[in-house]
Amino acid sequence: MQLQLQDLLERMTDGMVALDGAWHYTYVNQKAAALLSRTPASLVGKHIWTEFPEGVGRPFYLACHRAVAENTDVALEGYYPSYDKWFETRLYPLAGGLAVFFSDVTDRKKEQHALRQLNASLAAREEAERQLSYMVHQLESYRQALDVSALISMTDARGNIVHVNDQFCRVARYAPHELLGQNHRIVKSGHHPPAFFQDLWRTILAGRVWRGEILNRASDGSLYWVDTMINPIRNPQGEIINYLSIRYEITARKQAEADQTRLIEELSAKNRDLEQFTFITSHNLRAPVANLLGLVSIYNPADPTDPVNADVIDSIGRAAAALDGIITDLTGLLSIRGQLRQPPETVSFAKVFARVRRQLQWKHTGAVITTRFGVESVPSVPGYVQNILFNLLSNALKFRDPGRRPEITVSTRREEGYVVLTVTDNGLGIDLDRHHGKVFGLYQRFHVHPEGKGLGLHLVKTQAEALGGKVTVESKAGAGSTFRVYFRE
Repeated sequence: MQLQLQDLLERMTDGMVALDGAWHYTYVNQKAAALLSRTPASLVGKHIWTEFPEGVGRPFYLACHRAVAENTDVALEGYYPSYDKWFETRLYPLAGGLAVFFSDVTDRKKEQHALRQLNASLAAREEAERQLSYMVHQLESYRQALDVSALISMTDARGNIVHVNDQFCRVARYAPHELLGQNHRIVKSGHHPPAFFQDLWRTILAGRVWRGEILNRASDGSLYWVDTMINPIRNPQGEIINYLSIRYEITARKQAEADQTRLIEELSAKNRDLEQFTFITSHNLRAPVANLLGLVSIYNPADPTDPVNADVIDSIGRAAAALDGIITDLTGLLSIRGQLRQPPETVSFAKVFARVRRQLQWKHTGAVITTRFGVESVPSVPGYVQNILFNLLSNALKFRDPGRRPEITVSTRREEGYVVLTVTDNGLGIDLDRHHGKVFGLYQRFHVHPEGKGLGLHLVKTQAEALGGKVTVESKAGAGSTFRVYFRE
């Protein structure tokens, strides 16, 4: 029977050892010896903790003592570094000893670990796919929102359009097939100078993002402003292959800014008008009024035939005429200012020149007046344009050089959002070094001509600025003058 039992133990797939109460090996089967890299003979009779001192205090050691102390079966799994293996162990208390069955479960543990890793990987993949799906959904939502609110286009490296969205087509008023293959010059308005686009291309060719505001022209000729970002797109080799443009229409904002600027300019102009009228009333009216009061004080009412009275009455007439002239100037300024309330019209420079020419007495001067209207018309207030041209031509004739035949040139051209009216003469000119800052002042005179009042150039400046433009002068004493009036288009 004992032989049969021993044969059975030897044929087991598990390792089996028996220990006595003093922890000595009493039996070791071949499988156990193989798992422990020993022979049965080298272990039988030996103390387990002497042979395997590294196990003292470890989970297997504690489990053995627990099984004996509590007389209970104990099962455990553990990793044994000295063997680099996992063992599954079952402990059975015996009378006066302990039976230990153990098997190598390293492969199973590796499979379990691999399965856990696989499950973790699958879970991570599922989470990544879920996150990716969420991000794709979010990106699609962003794309749809961007598509509705922004004008989007993409070009190739040469700047030819390869994609446009519906919003771009709606605002630019082009069908997609009319834009594809074109470059963005198709919506160029002509508002920006060449240097503007040179800077744009210099920036994006260097691989940097360009940001700015551009005024474009739609297919129907209407203008629209866009806040623009152009982003270069590179391939894996770092070469720029596309340019992505995202634009937001800001026409309403730009119009509001222009309205605000215009309102500020109008308020500033009204304030200047008030200062001018205050100047006229405080300086120019004071002298004739004081003169009249002084003359009245020396009039002799007791003797109307007094010779002094005749001189007084004559002087009163001259003072009254001067006062009337100042009041007439005030009335004229107020009348001209009132014209600004008229809606703008398309003003023909040729027609305005013809009317002014009929007003001027110029034939006796022998003047030669040449016109070159590079721009035929401008949207403006007709009365203002006519008054500006009248005063400039009137001054050119009035202050002609008596030593040469008057030659006057009137021309128009475009310049950065303005129509520029230029009047050039070869008259007496103005010493700007001496009179700089006074040229357009009220009642400023630079020559002794009796017919000059110093009001014309002031009116030119006032009217030009009231229209949102400006006036400049180039002049030299004895060499003529050039006045340029800038009208906003």
